[in-house]
Amino acid sequence: MMPFKLTHDSLRSLLHRPERPLSTQILGANCRVKVIAGNYTERLLKHYAPELKSGLATVQEKLGIPYNVQHLGLSIEFHNPMELTLHNQEMIFTDGVAELIRLFGLVMIKNAYLSHDIRDVGHRNRFPHLKFHYDRTDAQPTPYSLYTRNPFDEEQKEPRKSSTLFIPNLVAYLQCQREQLFNLINSPGMRSHYDLFTNENDMEQLLNNIIIEHRWDEPENTGEISMIDNRTMLHSSYHRTRNLDGYRIGVHYCAAP
Repeated sequence: MMPFKLTHDSLRSLLHRPERPLSTQILGANCRVKVIAGNYTERLLKHYAPELKSGLATVQEKLGIPYNVQHLGLSIEFHNPMELTLHNQEMIFTDGVAELIRLFGLVMIKNAYLSHDIRDVGHRNRFPHLKFHYDRTDAQPTPYSLYTRNPFDEEQKEPRKSSTLFIPNLVAYLQCQREQLFNLINSPGMRSHYDLFTNENDMEQLLNNIIIEHRWDEPENTGEISMIDNRTMLHSSYHRTRNLDGYRIGVHYCAAP
């Protein structure tokens, strides 16, 4: 399998100038690459100032919650529909994929779909509204989740009616503090799920600022993919219009090479 990588110069540019999208190539195909929420630590310090009075490092050390991204979320949009082999039949990522997830927490790919031999090796799921959770644990050999919209499927070829939201583990803790859900954070580590942001009056100010949103709303017959590490990120559905929960999204559980 060919490695799924950005060039050294492209990565350096994104990390040092996250506000500037790039026109580049991956696997020889033209694409636009951008950071979704650049300088994410500064965003957290501003939004959660009361909850971070003791400092970010102190909170991390106290809770043992991993957080190590400088910029959250990498968006890759191919100019033309692109077939990708991001993992093999044994669910092992192609070289380069896990590194991008490590650097950005989340990798979102648009106008791309999985190759035929691995397209249907996973299952499908519909996540609950604003119930942030992880799919896998440290003890499982495939800690990464890869979510897909299959443009060749009669249902998934249509834009989806609900989004998928992503937050780092640390944000769940900080939001629990803000919502005074102290029973959920009275011991170190992460719970399996949290009901969060349910009383938020203005979600729009949080989306792609503190919370990363994959709307799955590209035009008909467009493939889309998102990938996270369950050890560092949580996810949920977000129904912009209640009771419109969208179709089940594809889910593959993967491991790093």
